[in-house]
Amino acid sequence: RLFMQSPEAVVASRGFCGLPLYARPRFYVQAILRLVEHSGAHRVAAWRTPLPELLVMLLDGDFVADAHENTPFGSPDSLELAKPLAQAMLRAAEGEAQVRSLLAAALRRAGGAADGKRSSRL
Repeated sequence: RLFMQSPEAVVASRGFCGLPLYARPRFYVQAILRLVEHSGAHRVAAWRTPLPELLVMLLDGDFVADAHENTPFGSPDSLELAKPLAQAMLRAAEGEAQVRSLLAAALRRAGGAADGKRSSRL
């Protein structure tokens, strides 16, 4: 599998270097959440990426949340983690006004407080 020619071939084989290729969206959202919660520099940098727009889509249900088997022992799924991530993002005085308002509105629709207060339970 190391000698496949394209990333598509690696993904299609569902393995890389003997390890299964299996993504859990919750892991990605949780890692980014920890960065933006604890680092102002990362929070500011996150506004310069597609992350705010992706969060709006995740909060609005455009992406599939983690399957039940991907949330062992009552751990939160990606949608539950997207709410505190959006709140942490809104605490930064960054981002275009239109994108900030879209993110705040998506957070309210998803049942989160758009005031930027910390609510992560992890």
